[in-house]
Amino acid sequence: MSVVLLGMSLSVQAAAAVGQAPAVTLAPLDCMARGLTPPDAQNRLAVSLPFYQPSLDRSQVDSVVRNWQQNAIVPPENGLTLWSYWNDQPGAEGPLSPVGWNISDFTGFAPQGPLVQVQRGRQNSYGKSGVQFDGRRAGMWMSSQDPDFRLFNGAGSINVGCWYYSAPLPRLFASPDHQLDVSFDIGIGFDDSTPNEVAQAYFALIARNRQADCQAPRQCEFTLAVEVYTRDPKYATEERVHSDHTGTLQNLIAQTGLDSANWLTLMGDSIHHQTQPFDSNRVHFRISPAQFRRVLQSVATSVHNDPNLVPSLEPADYDLTLLNVIGEINVVSTAGHSRLGMNVSNLRVTSVIGHQAMGAPWGHVGEGSGVVFRNSDNSIQLFKGEIGQGAANKTVLSAGPALGDPVGHFAAAAPRVVYRDNNRAIREIFRYNGQWTEWNLSAALGAAQAYSDPRTFVDSEGLPHVVYRDMAGDIHEFYMDAGGWHRTNLSTESVPARPRPALGAMAYVANGAPRIVFRTVDNGIGELYYQNGQWRQWDMTALAGPGAFVQSDPQGFADIGGLPRIVYLDSAGHLHELRGGSGGWTHTDISQLTGAPKGMGNPMGFVAGNAARVVYRGEDGRILELVDWNGQWLLNDLSATRGALKANADPMGFVDAKGVARIVYRGYDDTRKVQDDENMLHELFYSGQWLHRDL
Repeated sequence: MSVVLLGMSLSVQAAAAVGQAPAVTLAPLDCMARGLTPPDAQNRLAVSLPFYQPSLDRSQVDSVVRNWQQNAIVPPENGLTLWSYWNDQPGAEGPLSPVGWNISDFTGFAPQGPLVQVQRGRQNSYGKSGVQFDGRRAGMWMSSQDPDFRLFNGAGSINVGCWYYSAPLPRLFASPDHQLDVSFDIGIGFDDSTPNEVAQAYFALIARNRQADCQAPRQCEFTLAVEVYTRDPKYATEERVHSDHTGTLQNLIAQTGLDSANWLTLMGDSIHHQTQPFDSNRVHFRISPAQFRRVLQSVATSVHNDPNLVPSLEPADYDLTLLNVIGEINVVSTAGHSRLGMNVSNLRVTSVIGHQAMGAPWGHVGEGSGVVFRNSDNSIQLFKGEIGQGAANKTVLSAGPALGDPVGHFAAAAPRVVYRDNNRAIREIFRYNGQWTEWNLSAALGAAQAYSDPRTFVDSEGLPHVVYRDMAGDIHEFYMDAGGWHRTNLSTESVPARPRPALGAMAYVANGAPRIVFRTVDNGIGELYYQNGQWRQWDMTALAGPGAFVQSDPQGFADIGGLPRIVYLDSAGHLHELRGGSGGWTHTDISQLTGAPKGMGNPMGFVAGNAARVVYRGEDGRILELVDWNGQWLLNDLSATRGALKANADPMGFVDAKGVARIVYRGYDDTRKVQDDENMLHELFYSGQWLHRDL
């Protein structure tokens, strides 16, 4: 078997292409990135979901806390804003100033350090209205008894979020399969509204129809408000359309509560609508295109009976001009008053396609970029899409049942996915003439059952190879040539002797030759490599030094020079590397060298940006990256990326078809009491900085 592989040249070319990919940009206080979707006909880039609340440095507080000025609302576009209404008539005080008394008594948010750094308001005296902002958390204190807090027709509010004005606007639904996913943490610290007065907290978005010729706002847009808190329980489920009685909005308001039966889906990690003050807790709901269509129908058939109010009932026609969380007080009578203190943090609005991933996903290149994974129903599914080319789409490749995680690759002029089914057979799904076809590769070849998930490599003729280990620990190979598919037991055919039994098998390409690295049953490392027409094997354990104990399955990859590297974790959670070169193999304890946190699971190496990189999952779920930059290992905590969640399965890094470095993983939010989204796929990608998006 003559096999000369292309792994070296492909890795170098892919790494060199990283800097050529279309840029996705995100400034520190932006709510959304630009470049995730293609430019419009005028070559303009739109901001687009996901929306992740930025973390605010205290020195930036005055740049985001704003007030009503000269009867015009002009907050910055796509810039985080904490917006309030204070009296700004002639003779009134000037800009908002630091507040020295502790607003936390009412908001329930107690920022650390000097209060004057994080609090702003009109008056520096007890009882006046004010705001707080620090990191990803805001406190809001509204009092109708404050003479400087402006009430419009008896109502006043403070909100945190972002505004959008310029076309192209962010799209509400990326595709008919996507859902709008909204989550934030909120607490109501204080409410002493008198009878018949109203204090409320709600999420709001303004949806605008992009097809309409808008002569007035109410002809093409409306506000969708989701009530989180108010004393009257009827608002928990009521779905109604009404006008803004305060006169601050010209468009209609479609309003419902968290327990709406038709307009949204309350997620399992969310609180229900609240009628009494409460400590900070999670709000989480989704809106599907079908649910949003029901909202549109309600607006269209509202009491106003104006056909121009909703020019379209198609959810795909609507964009976003506002996303925020609002605290509001209303005073009905001259004798009454209303006061509300609240806090909001971690506001997050994303666009997702429903799935429940199991195990670890696998990113690959083949007819574009894709991520394959096993779903909770044990089917094999595919997300496909390029960064900057629009939203990803999902395809169910196999009805299952799958026993393990799939791996994707491109070989023999076709994208291919292989996986292990529940009968321990290796099955392949490949795309031919625009159709996905599946067959039982093990049955066709009469092969031994698979006791590890398959791994793949591609030879110099572009033909596929699949490796796995059987129950006895032997490593098997399926390979294609001009005569079709064949199988062989590499453990028995290798020289000089049969290797120790394997617990798994991972194939990669380096220095022009295929290599298979595996953890042995006694927690050492073995390798098979192809040289001069023959598979050879040797025990690599001694390279790691006396007493070496391999805890993870070793993972091999080729560096920027095409030379072999192998990474693994030991029993203490330390990350190690074995590196091959002209002088032979060397060993490095990377954790000891860099102080990297302990790891768990299986680390993996790949090349991107002309540098070797290793990504792994820390003991606390953080995604950590080590980069070999000019001969020095550098540590990055990728979980610090805005919007990124922690990982509960191994991350997988690859360079996509457009040259973008990407890391895919299964994420969870460890701050949630119920992990409703712990099986959703996430990805990090590099565009001048690491950025995140949900799949």
